[in-house]
Formats: sequence, C-alpha cells, structure tokens
Amino acid sequence: MCWHLYQWGDAVEVLDLIDLSLVDLSLFPSATQTQIVNQRATVEGIVNAGPGSFTFNNGLTVGIAASTLLTAVENLPCNGFLPGIQAPTSTAPIRVGLILILVAIGTLFAKRRGAIA
Repeated sequence: MCWHLYQWGDAVEVLDLIDLSLVDLSLFPSATQTQIVNQRATVEGIVNAGPGSFTFNNGLTVGIAASTLLTAVENLPCNGFLPGIQAPTSTAPIRVGLILILVAIGTLFAKRRGAIA
C-alpha cells in the first residue's frame, strides 16, 4: 500500500499549531525557541507555496516540525495542569493551549497511521 505521510493540509494544521505555541514561546529554552521560530518559517513557506508545490520532502519537513514541537512541549517542566496539583520538579506552568497542541499533533499522527478516521 502506498500512502503519503503528510499532505499540504497537514502543513496548514502544523503551522496553526506552531502559531499556538508562540503565545507561550518564553516557556521554552532559548535554543528551542529559535528552533520553533525557524521551523515555523519553513512550514509557512511550504504552506504559502500551495498544495500544487507540495513534495515528499515537504512532507518530511512538516513531520519533523510537528515531532519537534511535540517533543518540546513534552520536555517542558510543569507545575501541574490544575490549580493545587504540583509536580515534584516543577518550574514553569504549561498552559491549556500547549496541552491542546499535544492532543492535536497526536490526532494528526493517528490519522496518518489510519488509527482513527
């Protein structure tokens, strides 16, 4: 079976997710902030080029950007998602927007694997 891992529409979704993370960019280490900003510019270029220009390599780039954002969010220190809940090594809050990014990226990956419709 031949199928594409990512399509142009996925690039649009990933760009939206990256944009959501920019609100909380200061929570990320500076190197990660730079990486997120650079990947946003790359994915934005793919989106702006349009669906007719989308290539397999663009799909890989989008997948890497999504995976990088997911890893960055997962690696953030956290003081709990609800008031009064504290993680033992907490230093920074994770906002609801970042949680939604995790869910959206996970959903995107699951759709691509065919795990959900």
